[in-house]
Amino acid sequence: SNHETSNAVIGLLGVVENCAMQAPKASLFAAGILSLLAIRRPASTLSVLSAEPVVKACRRYVGKQLMLIQESQCYVEDFYGICQTMDFLPFLYYIADWKDAQQAISKADLLPMIAALAVNVVHQITRENLDDVPDLKNFPELMNIFLVCHHMYRTGGLDLLGALRSKPKSLCAILALEVLGRWEYKQVSVGRCQIGTSGTVQDAMKDYIADWKKIGKSSPVFQYSIAIAEGFVAGKKGHDLKLPDTESGILRSLSYRGGSFCALASCGRTQREDGSPLLCCTGGCKALARYCCAEHQKAHWKLHKSFCKR
Repeated sequence: SNHETSNAVIGLLGVVENCAMQAPKASLFAAGILSLLAIRRPASTLSVLSAEPVVKACRRYVGKQLMLIQESQCYVEDFYGICQTMDFLPFLYYIADWKDAQQAISKADLLPMIAALAVNVVHQITRENLDDVPDLKNFPELMNIFLVCHHMYRTGGLDLLGALRSKPKSLCAILALEVLGRWEYKQVSVGRCQIGTSGTVQDAMKDYIADWKKIGKSSPVFQYSIAIAEGFVAGKKGHDLKLPDTESGILRSLSYRGGSFCALASCGRTQREDGSPLLCCTGGCKALARYCCAEHQKAHWKLHKSFCKR
């Protein structure tokens, strides 16, 4: 029922916010499920949530991962932080289309925190030469998080197993950069945000642009990220910042390449009957709801109306 769905989504968000350190495996799986829900049925998922608590929970979760990645002296904990971050980045990407979140995030420092995490990871990769996966045979407890991430990013039709196995930190940095680019494109200022006392996001991008380019050129699936990094360095704002297309962008491809379902709960189609992409709702939800046919859009309107118009 809708009530049960609402309770489940709210419960998952609570686990994400409160269990990242005390129960990291529970937090990891909750983050993964929220991301999958945001990819597959974003309107239905976000309609039961309020933006400010969501942004608060996201900030707390990302802050814990940033601390884990920055301060950990343990190989396993560091890898945990990278995987937990990658697990949640699709959710952070797709809520950028939610107008309530766009307003709430301007009052928080979540985006500078994501930028700080990305720059920190890039520093580890290029300045400290740290970008590999622990031997999963010696650390079987890491296999679960590795499989969760692999399943997550296989959803979009891009098999990233090679990148996940050989360059997990590079993949994490690229995904975080794509999230930042999405928010900037949605008219939420990212480049001018302050990262602590280190200057703005744009300043940090300038300092590490050679490193971003090196990472972008290290794999064919990473190349699209170079244009995003260069856009931040050039100070491009809003729609002037070039986004990757639906074939190259890893996060953008997750829904466009078969990840998104028709918003009507009883339908499991990922495309229209003729094989074309799902129809997008043109109302206030800004295409967060998609449908396989006009009939299903009409049938779902009673549930969707309040979210679409708020």
